[in-house]
Amino acid sequence: MSGVIQEAINGLKERLVRYNTAATDADFRIAADLGMEEKILTAKRMIKYITLTKKKISNLLNDLDGQTVNYVNLFPTLDREEKIEEKNEYKNFANGPEGYLTIMEEAREIIEALNENEYILEEILNNNTGQAQRQANEMNVKLPEIKLPEFSGDTKNWQSFFEEFKAAVDEQPIPDKRKMQYLKSALRNEALEIVEPYPLEAGNYKLVLDLLKNRFGDKITIRSSLHSELRKLPRANQFVPEIRKTLRKIEAIINQLKLMGENTEHQQLVLEVESKMPKKILTEIFKRKRTDPLWSLEKLLKFLDEYLKLEEDVHMLHKDFGSELNERPYQKKDNREPEKYKNREPEKYNNREIYKKFKGTAMYAFQKEQKHACKFCSLSHWEDKCEKYKTKEERIKRIKELKICFKCLRNNHRSIDCKANTFCYNCKKNGHISVFCHNLYTKGQQKPNPMKNFEKFGNDFNKRKQMCLAVKENSENSENENDILIQNFANKKEIKEKDNEKTLLQVAQVKIKNPIKKKFLNVEAFFDSGCEITLLHNSTASKLGLKPIGHKEFRGIGLFNKTITVNAPIYIIDLICLNNDKINMVVRGTNDMVEYLEKIKINNRIDQMSKINIGQIETVKPEILIGADYYGLIFGNKQLKSGFLTVDTKIGNIIYGKGKISKGSENPKICQMVNTDLWWELEGLGIDIKKETEEDKFAIEHFKSNIKRENNGRYIVSWPIKENQTLADNFWISMKRLQGVWNKLNKNPEILEKYNRLFVEQAQNCIIEKCEKESEIAHYIPHHCVINEEKKKVRIVFDASCRTKDGLSLNQIILRGPVLLPDICGMLLRLRTFKNLIAADVKGAFHQIAINEAQRDLTRFLWINDIKAPPTYENIVKWRFARMPFGVIAAPYLLAAVINYHIENLNSPLSVELKRGIYADNVFLCAENEKEAKQKCQKVSKIFEEAKMNLHEFCSNLNEINKTFGDKEQKNPIKLLGLNWNLEKDTILIELKEIKETKWTKRSVLKSLASSFDPLGFLVPANLPRKLFFQGLWKTDKTWDEEIEKNECEDWNKIKVDYGNFQIRRISVNKQNPTELHIFVDASGKAYAAVAYLRQLEKNGVQTSIIMSKGKLAPIKNKLTIPRLELMASVAGKRMSDFIIRN
Repeated sequence: MSGVIQEAINGLKERLVRYNTAATDADFRIAADLGMEEKILTAKRMIKYITLTKKKISNLLNDLDGQTVNYVNLFPTLDREEKIEEKNEYKNFANGPEGYLTIMEEAREIIEALNENEYILEEILNNNTGQAQRQANEMNVKLPEIKLPEFSGDTKNWQSFFEEFKAAVDEQPIPDKRKMQYLKSALRNEALEIVEPYPLEAGNYKLVLDLLKNRFGDKITIRSSLHSELRKLPRANQFVPEIRKTLRKIEAIINQLKLMGENTEHQQLVLEVESKMPKKILTEIFKRKRTDPLWSLEKLLKFLDEYLKLEEDVHMLHKDFGSELNERPYQKKDNREPEKYKNREPEKYNNREIYKKFKGTAMYAFQKEQKHACKFCSLSHWEDKCEKYKTKEERIKRIKELKICFKCLRNNHRSIDCKANTFCYNCKKNGHISVFCHNLYTKGQQKPNPMKNFEKFGNDFNKRKQMCLAVKENSENSENENDILIQNFANKKEIKEKDNEKTLLQVAQVKIKNPIKKKFLNVEAFFDSGCEITLLHNSTASKLGLKPIGHKEFRGIGLFNKTITVNAPIYIIDLICLNNDKINMVVRGTNDMVEYLEKIKINNRIDQMSKINIGQIETVKPEILIGADYYGLIFGNKQLKSGFLTVDTKIGNIIYGKGKISKGSENPKICQMVNTDLWWELEGLGIDIKKETEEDKFAIEHFKSNIKRENNGRYIVSWPIKENQTLADNFWISMKRLQGVWNKLNKNPEILEKYNRLFVEQAQNCIIEKCEKESEIAHYIPHHCVINEEKKKVRIVFDASCRTKDGLSLNQIILRGPVLLPDICGMLLRLRTFKNLIAADVKGAFHQIAINEAQRDLTRFLWINDIKAPPTYENIVKWRFARMPFGVIAAPYLLAAVINYHIENLNSPLSVELKRGIYADNVFLCAENEKEAKQKCQKVSKIFEEAKMNLHEFCSNLNEINKTFGDKEQKNPIKLLGLNWNLEKDTILIELKEIKETKWTKRSVLKSLASSFDPLGFLVPANLPRKLFFQGLWKTDKTWDEEIEKNECEDWNKIKVDYGNFQIRRISVNKQNPTELHIFVDASGKAYAAVAYLRQLEKNGVQTSIIMSKGKLAPIKNKLTIPRLELMASVAGKRMSDFIIRN
């Protein structure tokens, strides 16, 4: 019955999806290099486009709302069974990732985003208009434009980049969101990877900047990088220009080290600089050093500068001397370098291009020809020209006879020990010397070489922005029928085919339209489902009068795997169908398109065209290439709910086109909103429903099939590793982090000693062990020190989420596993039903479970052998965990799984009670009297001892248990799952903390809301005004760290004065008395809530206890009516009653 309505909704939904996609893909950035007038015109065009898009989306939303009303009005007309069936169908049809209600919600969010962009563009328009007016009245003076610096992750360049960026952007009076845009555009490679996960929001700007400073601005790392660069600097050859170039690099490094505050006047740096000089200059340096006992780095650099200046002055006075020397008989004719540079590293010793450039100058003319003797026959020629030993086999045999190195053709060492980086002068490639070049032994052989025809344009490939291939039949006879000549775009492609056969690509004439100017144009279109995007020739865009709505950079793979990057204009056009329907398309502009393709002239009787004559074939030049993003919409194939299209073929269904992919949780993006998410998650405890995923099921099966026990009873587990993952080694990043930890702790020797003692204790307890041998698969986990100032304790924290750009972290390749912990609300409810409560803790729970021997090298880490000396390669020890470390993502699941497994396999009446009374490493028991309590404490301790786990820190409301099993220094009150439990009074303390802040921002208000732990909802009435205030802040466009307005601050001060604490009885129910559960729900226009009471009939009367409550605010985006909110409160109350009964 609802089929007609669904069909109407589907049509509207498809159009809405297209508009949503177009709006999402639109780029509203204005290029910085545009002139003032162009910026104003661009901003106006963008505002016009936004207004038009908002109107289209709003109209569709109104239409869909009307259809929704029609759908809902259908239900009262149906009988009971039909109504149930239709409601279920409506639920499936309207909700879910592809449901039309979800897409409508996305559209509303897109309208909000468009409003924001429109506001920003109007500001830009107003500012530029005013500026243009001012400039018209002033002298038209233009300073050269400052190009924004770029940073790709090289630590030594960070300081210069940051200073330039700070002057150009950071210190400018522009919004943080715009600064974030500029920052992202200036970053490349690793630096961009750090920033990429953070959304383009003003609140993230300072956070991201701090992250970059911590990663690349560390002075120790920069110094280390500069020293490393100095060490890697190649030695200069004897030519003055090369020595000058090397000296400039050295001076730049030394000056940067001075700016970092390092004392550069030490012998090590002097020796480093001297090692970069050629022999003739070293001779002069040592002459000076012998006459100057106070020789320093400053004097060395000054001497080098003066020496080179002298050489350069001499050259300038005799600049004509070079041309005469070129005529001399001893001038070097061979284009190679002397033998002593022949097989060394190209970047160090191959100065062939420099030699060519300066060959006519006086400095290079003094380079005398050196006769070279062939190693094979001793005659005067190079080895690759040797006629006596021509073949590869003969040369290999000769090298073996001479017992010389295969890599450098020298003696006194073996090839395996040779440190020369080989380079071939024939093919210009590394890895072999000219003697064994493949080109020497393939000359004269006539092999098919398709690449030969590609040479014309292969060299300037990157200049040509080409994306697809064209094929045209060759009319001339080919010399080889198997040869296929490959060319790109305008270069025609030839192939030998049978005379009566022809392959045609999909080409047709289409009508396109400028949606703003209403201008039409008939153009030839090439339909290419192998191209992901649709392209429009820029000349065609000009004919239509299209103006780009922005520019976007995209990458493509051209011929022979060549990557090409194009910054293309974005246009919006309408494609007109035969039935006058329009397909709104977002296309990229390009100057390169397939030049000529063939197509058949189609007449009105296409179904009767059994034969095609040569005269019916015409050659056309496509002006639009329609890719896979719109290909299926035109060919009329079936569209899936995800937006993708499917076509039925002889090999099965094929899915293609543009659609939505659900994002998994494998690589979560982490930002500051994570705390907000956790807070809202806590708010939903007891009324939200959670589901188990497929990954969770796999982790459970993996645990069951891999759990083992040692002979002493200790359990052994294996990490649930994902398939086909690349794990980073992390050795060097762990080494760097270790250096940072040592530098910090070395300032406080007492803390360093405590930190070291923790490792010693873990080694003594067999928690960690030394790595005796290297492993093919090894992963090092960095660690750092955390100091608890209140308890004055030092703790080791391992960072299993540390990764490199080349590989994943340990936490990324391991499944988290399901959450086996019982609901904390349910646990607290059960603890309030115990007459006498006993609590205990598993000592070092994670470290009591062993790791499978085969996986221990995944949890390696580094520590220092001698803590008084800095961490160097000689002073580090490689350790690995033999037991389970804390910090690995799967550790909480494996701990809970092991304890549950141990309890389930017990033959004890305590099994059921224990399984419901364990939360992580906390154990809770109930008892009717002291005797039963003592027995249970003894039995439970023995049960855990069997698994090599020790229970400690026993506490109870029974004093005898505390004296017998508790710690000597037991505190009161103690923590009971985050709440304060007074043992003597047997009460729970509920506290609303006082808020102390000097500056109130959105972040500090949220922090104050989350500061009180209230899982059972006793503070709902007190927190409601605070939540409503925060919701009001959320409606504003303030950033996280922007100070709130004065009137808002006054309102907040009135609210936050309500603080304090109160106590409730821990025992909420007497199991022997009749008990009633009462749930109350209510709602207003601002919030809804549910509360649960227990009512008991006692001898002295009636006693009631509040046991749980939950409250939620009405949503901001979709304003709900009070009846709807009351319905939601009823649902919350129903779920709460089910939850309480279940727990």
